Amino acid sequence: MSKVPSIAIGRVWQETNTFSEVGTTLEDFRRHRYVSGPAMFEGMSVQDDELAGFGDVLEKENVHIVPLLAANCWCGGPAEQAFVDVTVETVTERLRQAPHLDGVVFSMHGALASDSVPDVEGAISTAIRRQIGPDVPFVLTLDHHANVTCEMVDTCDVLTAFQHCPHLDMRETGRRGAAMCLRLMRSGIRPAVAYEKLPLVTPCEQFMTDEGPMHAWFALARRMENNHAVMDISLFPVQPWLDVPEFGWSVVVTTNDQPELSRQLCRELALHAWTHRDKFYVDKYEPGEAVRYAAAVPKGPVVIADGADATNGGSPGDSTCLLKQMLAQQITCPALLTMVDGEVVRQALEAGCGGEIEVEIGAKRSRRYHEPVPIRAWVERFSDGKFKVAGHGAQRVDMGACALLRIG
Repeated sequence: MSKVPSIAIGRVWQETNTFSEVGTTLEDFRRHRYVSGPAMFEGMSVQDDELAGFGDVLEKENVHIVPLLAANCWCGGPAEQAFVDVTVETVTERLRQAPHLDGVVFSMHGALASDSVPDVEGAISTAIRRQIGPDVPFVLTLDHHANVTCEMVDTCDVLTAFQHCPHLDMRETGRRGAAMCLRLMRSGIRPAVAYEKLPLVTPCEQFMTDEGPMHAWFALARRMENNHAVMDISLFPVQPWLDVPEFGWSVVVTTNDQPELSRQLCRELALHAWTHRDKFYVDKYEPGEAVRYAAAVPKGPVVIADGADATNGGSPGDSTCLLKQMLAQQITCPALLTMVDGEVVRQALEAGCGGEIEVEIGAKRSRRYHEPVPIRAWVERFSDGKFKVAGHGAQRVDMGACALLRIG
């Protein structure tokens, strides 16, 4: 009777914003998700992420799944060293306890940094490779906004990334990674990996993969994958909120033991991005100009997207630049502005619905770029801040108490 193969799986996932003063703690991860061992299987099939994709494939293939660690947290500032130390030790210990492994497939974002370890994914990948040895297949799945490093590429056999933005293919990427791990185990294929780093970083406004210059770049990669010798092509237009070594866009091409083909396709894709780099930039408005333009439009709504303060890009969410302009310009049209400020929420709760408050709002979590703004406001209503997010990031969210204030 043939032996049932064992494959270890895991996921460590956060997108870091190194410009944020609000760091990410181990406790922050634990509030979101930080479980190891069999507890990982709870609800895994309905998470619609890479772990669920791993399970979709491996559970049908009569594979013994060894659960390592599932850790994810909302985007934020640099992770504390305690998180890095505990995570590396947890993954290493779980691998050490596994009697025999035939493969490892692991999911990471690719842009997780701490103050002392700018490439946390590289550190985790190195720990995995040291524990399993040079011959066990190791496949890494990444968000395609990852900052790919030499350490990531050198420590795994194959890495594969999302192909769509918005990220509608997280589960599909997990399936692809698991299938690739099985293929390496069963066929003896020797992957030939080529990697190019571009000295390029762009704003995120042109990151959609179904339109514009990004669509052309990703479509070229998909056409190249029609070559039967090509195992995977992953493109990495890195997220722009990092300041770390080896920073920039990347291309990774993997073929079936054809290194020259890998290098050729990798160079062609890198050259395409570099040649068309100007198309990935957009004209932007200064805050005052943006508010003036939006307020003058006869019929809305008009959305002013302050990407620099986006909480899903790891920012604190308490910038006051737009509020200051709305007040200074005394705009008369209705405007809705979100602000992270728990202190003001508490003051609103004390005042109650219909109450009037005079407070300084905003810039409580970070004052590197902004200062609080004094306002006089009326309390309209409250929410408990609990809701469910659908789609690729599906989860139950508890933001804590929220208040709706009216100014003017």
